[in-house]
Amino acid sequence: MVREGYDFFQIQAVAGHANTKTTALYLAKHQLNPQAQREVSQTLIRIHENQIEFERDPKPYARTETGVGERFMTKGVIADCKNVLEPPDWVKRLSSYRPGQPCTLWNMCLLCPNVLITRKHLPLLVAYDREILASIERNNLGQAPNATQYRKIRAVLAGIFEDFGPEAMGWATQIAENADDHLDAVTYRGVNYLASGQTTGT
Repeated sequence: MVREGYDFFQIQAVAGHANTKTTALYLAKHQLNPQAQREVSQTLIRIHENQIEFERDPKPYARTETGVGERFMTKGVIADCKNVLEPPDWVKRLSSYRPGQPCTLWNMCLLCPNVLITRKHLPLLVAYDREILASIERNNLGQAPNATQYRKIRAVLAGIFEDFGPEAMGWATQIAENADDHLDAVTYRGVNYLASGQTTGT
């Protein structure tokens, strides 16, 4: 199924895995998954490992910008960061990256190896998932150049939600239903295709 390009969740259903993490670990162990699914699998594993690491040896949170770095956690918009000064290589390759400056790509946090997600983040993550889905349904985000990234983010979110279980998700969903947060300018405003193939907010 993997080699024929089936969706991660179709594979999970056929395998009979109750938890997405089980499927992610299985695919990672057997090195069967294509690149996009491998990224999702590795991201879910890393998120779980970061949770365990923080529970075992919690670092203090930075109180000022001068205190950020590997010795401190940093509070983010939808998740927290283990080291905001040391983003992954794909961030460092961006033209907007400035060495020594805190990373500001909060909407890519879920795909970053520094991400820390705890129960407190769930309501905003639920709201963000709904925002992405609504944008896909109401406009052409699903066909936009950055659509693959949003699909990865939603796959990661599905794994996170499943990992926390029904009690935590019931609590988070209830809070998210009463919130009016708009987190991402692209998903909130939608996108328009330009003749050049680029997108803009609408």
